[in-house]
Amino acid sequence: MSLLLRLLMWIVLAILVILALRKRLGGTRAGAGSNQTGASDSSGASASSGETMVCCKSCQMYVPASEALIHHGQTYCCQQHATSDIELNEVKTDFRS
Repeated sequence: MSLLLRLLMWIVLAILVILALRKRLGGTRAGAGSNQTGASDSSGASASSGETMVCCKSCQMYVPASEALIHHGQTYCCQQHATSDIELNEVKTDFRS
């Protein structure tokens, strides 16, 4: 009976060590990716680290503040949207003249 109790104790200890290591390493198995929202690894840690998100004036897509372009106090997700919005504003002001 004593041998069975020792074996059970070692099994429980091994399970606790494995669980502690998995928790400390962040659970690198299949269960670790289940809490992600589909963001790819190329996006970096900015989106998942609680960084402030800002809205693009042109397309209303939210991007991390560190990746946003700011031009004349407006935020944009890319250079193309910033320049197209500037060109659009120039066209609008030409019609007003």
